Amino acid sequence: KEADDGSVRGVVRAGGRLNVREAPQAGARIIDQLANGAEVRIYARAPDGLWLVTEVVDEETGRLILAWVMARYVALEGDVEDLPVKEP
Repeated sequence: KEADDGSVRGVVRAGGRLNVREAPQAGARIIDQLANGAEVRIYARAPDGLWLVTEVVDEETGRLILAWVMARYVALEGDVEDLPVKEP
């Protein structure tokens, strides 16, 4: 379901914890982890659709920052194609 800010609700569907990364690459720095079943807001997708943009709290500043998760581990309540594309 799309929110007023254009985001789409999603639920983490990973076997364990889902790594949240600084960039849309498996080798990118991990900046957080999300538990299986955690609700997330998704704001955009990578051009190939394999990665999604979500928000997490930056532990250093306490502010919300945008970060990347692998799309295959997030069940969306909307169509991934409806999300805007964000270049890495």
